[in-house]
Amino acid sequence: MKFLPFERLIYRTDLSEQELFRRLSDHVETKKFRIIRTHAMKEYEGHVNNDNTFEISRILRYRNSFQPEIEGTFQRSNHATQIEVKMRLNLFVSLFTIFWCSMAFLFFIVLISSDAEWSFETFIPLFMVFFAYLMVLAGFKAESRRSKKDLSKIFESRDRIDP
Repeated sequence: MKFLPFERLIYRTDLSEQELFRRLSDHVETKKFRIIRTHAMKEYEGHVNNDNTFEISRILRYRNSFQPEIEGTFQRSNHATQIEVKMRLNLFVSLFTIFWCSMAFLFFIVLISSDAEWSFETFIPLFMVFFAYLMVLAGFKAESRRSKKDLSKIFESRDRIDP
């Protein structure tokens, strides 16, 4: 999954479920609609639920539509607590990106089927699709790296597994 804007992680810690709930709640504020995010007191926004699940995203002081939305569950197993985390793009952003790339690719197909000779301009739609892919991946991975570090600190994780 290195080359997709999606990640699954499993953290292991010695902390109890109640302690994890408290620690995560200390770093997450309720999601609010904001145009400019300058007055946030905490690093994340979203919900930490009593049923040991959470849905959060990092509060950014800049705009990044490709930041990951983080969902997770924690449960006790043996002598440790296991936290399963999924990071993925916002559904609307995913759908819009797929639509936009599909239209560019369709335009490329029309160009190569109607053009007698191929030129540099023929391949511009493919460059647009490639650029969109790089932009999405770079925006997602930069923020997911930061969130992985933050979550590891919050959970006092012994180890992290990337299944």
